[in-house]
Amino acid sequence: MLCVEQANDRIHDYPEAFPVILPGVRRALVRRYPYGVFFRVRPMRVEVEAIFHLLTDPARLSDRFDT
Repeated sequence: MLCVEQANDRIHDYPEAFPVILPGVRRALVRRYPYGVFFRVRPMRVEVEAIFHLLTDPARLSDRFDT
């Protein structure tokens, strides 16, 4: 999906610009679709942890990340 690639580009250009959702985990919204790209900012890299449908139970998201 082109929208996910655009979100990925925004993340890599400005990783600190996105809100922290869980400790150490940030979220970038995908335009036109109800998905979020969840990622961690590490020294010298950005790690995408999940692409998650935003209407899914939020408890499933917090269970996925061991913070």
